[in-house]
Amino acid sequence: MKVMFVPLLALAAALAGCVAATTPTEMVSVGQFEGTRQRSFKLEKDATLTLELFENATTGYIWNVVSNEDICKVTQEHLPAESADGMCGAPGKCIVRITALKPGLTIVRLDYARPWETGAVPASRLICNIEVK
Repeated sequence: MKVMFVPLLALAAALAGCVAATTPTEMVSVGQFEGTRQRSFKLEKDATLTLELFENATTGYIWNVVSNEDICKVTQEHLPAESADGMCGAPGKCIVRITALKPGLTIVRLDYARPWETGAVPASRLICNIEVK
Protein backbone atom coordinates (compact mmCIF):
# COMPACT_ATOMS: atom_id res chain seq x y z
CA MET A 1 0.00 0.00 0.00
CA LYS A 2 1.49 3.34 -1.03
CA VAL A 3 1.00 6.39 1.23
CA MET A 4 1.69 9.93 -0.02
CA PHE A 5 2.56 12.83 2.30
CA VAL A 6 1.83 16.42 1.33
CA PRO A 7 3.79 18.90 3.46
CA LEU A 8 2.08 22.03 4.78
CA LEU A 9 3.86 24.35 2.33
CA ALA A 10 2.66 22.31 -0.62
CA LEU A 11 -0.82 22.32 0.91
CA ALA A 12 -0.81 26.11 1.14
CA ALA A 13 0.59 26.50 -2.37
CA ALA A 14 -1.96 24.19 -3.93
CA LEU A 15 -5.14 25.20 -2.10
CA ALA A 16 -7.01 25.67 -5.35
CA GLY A 17 -5.58 22.55 -7.00
CA CYS A 18 -6.88 19.02 -7.14
CA VAL A 19 -5.19 15.96 -5.74
CA ALA A 20 -6.01 12.68 -7.42
CA ALA A 21 -6.03 9.55 -5.31
CA THR A 22 -4.67 6.91 -7.65
CA THR A 23 -3.74 4.59 -4.79
CA PRO A 24 -6.18 3.04 -2.33
CA THR A 25 -4.91 5.29 0.47
CA GLU A 26 -3.69 8.87 0.42
CA MET A 27 -2.55 10.77 3.53
CA VAL A 28 -2.53 14.54 3.80
CA SER A 29 -0.92 16.12 6.85
CA VAL A 30 -2.45 19.49 7.70
CA GLY A 31 -0.57 21.69 10.15
CA GLN A 32 -2.06 24.29 12.43
CA PHE A 33 -3.85 27.16 10.67
CA GLU A 34 -6.50 29.79 11.30
CA GLY A 35 -9.40 30.78 9.09
CA THR A 36 -10.79 28.76 6.21
CA ARG A 37 -8.87 26.52 3.81
CA GLN A 38 -10.35 24.71 0.84
CA ARG A 39 -9.02 21.67 -1.00
CA SER A 40 -10.30 19.50 -3.84
CA PHE A 41 -9.67 15.77 -4.07
CA LYS A 42 -10.45 13.17 -6.73
CA LEU A 43 -10.91 9.65 -5.39
CA GLU A 44 -11.57 6.35 -7.05
CA LYS A 45 -14.44 4.28 -5.65
CA ASP A 46 -13.32 2.44 -2.46
CA ALA A 47 -10.21 4.67 -2.08
CA THR A 48 -9.57 6.29 1.30
CA LEU A 49 -8.25 9.80 1.92
CA THR A 50 -6.71 10.22 5.37
CA LEU A 51 -6.31 13.70 6.84
CA GLU A 52 -4.01 14.29 9.80
CA LEU A 53 -5.01 17.48 11.62
CA PHE A 54 -3.43 19.35 14.53
CA GLU A 55 -5.75 19.29 17.57
CA ASN A 56 -5.49 20.32 21.20
CA ALA A 57 -8.56 18.89 22.91
CA THR A 58 -7.30 20.05 26.31
CA THR A 59 -8.32 23.60 25.26
CA GLY A 60 -11.77 22.37 24.30
CA TYR A 61 -11.11 22.70 20.58
CA ILE A 62 -11.77 19.59 18.51
CA TRP A 63 -12.44 18.90 14.83
CA ASN A 64 -16.13 18.40 14.08
CA VAL A 65 -17.11 16.75 10.80
CA VAL A 66 -20.10 17.86 8.71
CA SER A 67 -20.72 15.61 5.71
CA ASN A 68 -23.23 13.77 3.58
CA GLU A 69 -22.60 10.06 4.15
CA ASP A 70 -24.22 9.09 0.83
CA ILE A 71 -21.12 9.39 -1.40
CA CYS A 72 -18.34 9.11 1.19
CA LYS A 73 -18.09 7.51 4.60
CA VAL A 74 -16.27 9.73 7.11
CA THR A 75 -14.74 8.53 10.37
CA GLN A 76 -12.52 10.35 12.82
CA GLU A 77 -10.20 9.46 15.64
CA HIS A 78 -8.85 11.87 18.28
CA LEU A 79 -5.31 10.99 19.38
CA PRO A 80 -3.71 12.65 22.41
CA ALA A 81 -0.09 13.72 22.28
CA GLU A 82 2.49 11.04 22.89
CA SER A 83 4.42 12.27 25.89
CA ALA A 84 7.06 10.17 27.62
CA ASP A 85 6.76 12.24 30.82
CA GLY A 86 2.93 12.25 30.86
CA MET A 87 2.70 15.99 30.20
CA CYS A 88 -0.87 17.29 30.25
CA GLY A 89 -2.11 19.92 27.81
CA ALA A 90 0.11 18.90 24.91
CA PRO A 91 -1.49 19.07 21.48
CA GLY A 92 -2.45 15.86 19.75
CA LYS A 93 -4.00 15.14 16.40
CA CYS A 94 -7.26 14.18 14.77
CA ILE A 95 -7.24 11.54 12.05
CA VAL A 96 -10.13 11.85 9.58
CA ARG A 97 -10.68 9.07 7.03
CA ILE A 98 -12.85 9.74 4.00
CA THR A 99 -13.73 6.57 2.07
CA ALA A 100 -15.32 6.88 -1.39
CA LEU A 101 -18.49 4.78 -1.60
CA LYS A 102 -19.96 5.65 -5.00
CA PRO A 103 -19.41 8.09 -7.88
CA GLY A 104 -20.51 11.69 -7.39
CA LEU A 105 -19.61 15.03 -5.84
CA THR A 106 -19.78 15.92 -2.16
CA ILE A 107 -18.35 18.34 0.38
CA VAL A 108 -16.82 17.34 3.70
CA ARG A 109 -16.48 20.28 6.09
CA LEU A 110 -14.24 20.11 9.14
CA ASP A 111 -14.68 22.78 11.83
CA TYR A 112 -12.11 23.29 14.60
CA ALA A 113 -14.24 24.64 17.43
CA ARG A 114 -15.49 24.14 20.95
CA PRO A 115 -18.69 22.07 20.62
CA TRP A 116 -20.51 23.91 23.42
CA GLU A 117 -19.98 27.33 21.79
CA THR A 118 -22.97 27.08 19.47
CA GLY A 119 -23.16 29.82 16.87
CA ALA A 120 -19.49 30.79 17.31
CA VAL A 121 -17.24 31.06 14.28
CA PRO A 122 -14.79 28.10 14.24
CA ALA A 123 -11.11 28.90 14.83
CA SER A 124 -10.33 26.94 11.65
CA ARG A 125 -12.38 25.39 8.87
CA LEU A 126 -11.22 22.94 6.22
CA ILE A 127 -13.57 22.42 3.27
CA CYS A 128 -12.85 19.31 1.21
CA ASN A 129 -14.50 19.12 -2.20
CA ILE A 130 -14.59 15.43 -3.07
CA GLU A 131 -15.16 13.97 -6.52
CA VAL A 132 -15.55 10.20 -6.65
CA LYS A 133 -14.97 8.57 -10.05
